[in-house]
Amino acid sequence: MAINVITESEVANLVVTDVSFDESYFTKYIQKAQRKYLRSALGEDLYNDYLSNFGSLPANYQTLKDEFIDQMLAYFVVYEAFMEIRDKLTNQGVMHNRTEFSEQTPSFDYAQLRNEYNSNGNFWQAELINYLIENNTDYPLFSYDCGEGSKTSNNKGFIIY
Repeated sequence: MAINVITESEVANLVVTDVSFDESYFTKYIQKAQRKYLRSALGEDLYNDYLSNFGSLPANYQTLKDEFIDQMLAYFVVYEAFMEIRDKLTNQGVMHNRTEFSEQTPSFDYAQLRNEYNSNGNFWQAELINYLIENNTDYPLFSYDCGEGSKTSNNKGFIIY
């Protein structure tokens, strides 16, 4: 059985401001975000060890969870779920989620907000990686390749934020 290191309610509490938001939108995106963003940040060995200790985390792993992982995953889960939150695929086609008293966000604003969740997730992921690099003696299983071809290196131009 897959281990979720963050719950739907933790995601909602950390990054969603609407108290009546349906947290079930996040359920199927937690594993995806975990595998896509957390595993790549921790490296395979540390990721597997973290999961095997989940439930009774050692103090150094609890620090990672409390200070970095929960924030990072919360933003990435919302980022991954964003399309489904806005639109539903039904047998009648793609339908916008609307209520009687709300107005749909224009596409540009929608894209900006989705990008903001991604940007915040990337910020916390970078903070996690920096912390692990600075405290590598506490995390001997951590491995991070930032050489040529790595997702963190830019060998072909410049980056605009």
